[in-house]
Amino acid sequence: MVSMISSPPPTTEYVLDACAMLAFLLREPGAVVVDNLMTAANTVCYAHAVNLCEVYYDFVRNHGQPTAKQVIQDVLKAGVVLRDDLDIGF
Repeated sequence: MVSMISSPPPTTEYVLDACAMLAFLLREPGAVVVDNLMTAANTVCYAHAVNLCEVYYDFVRNHGQPTAKQVIQDVLKAGVVLRDDLDIGF
């Protein structure tokens, strides 16, 4: 009997822009797609600090600063990885 050692499937990476995160947070069209990406096995979702600033600003305007702060914490706790690099390669 031959034993096959399987390697884990490759990780798929996604970058969420502000619109995707707002759709997810506000349960707008596309929210299910973003939710599925964030919870799928072997996936990593990134968000750049600039896009998180857009989300923060939208929530400050519409719901107040305490809610905006909580929303950003919730996004990061949900597993979205913060990127803050802004070099030529990015």
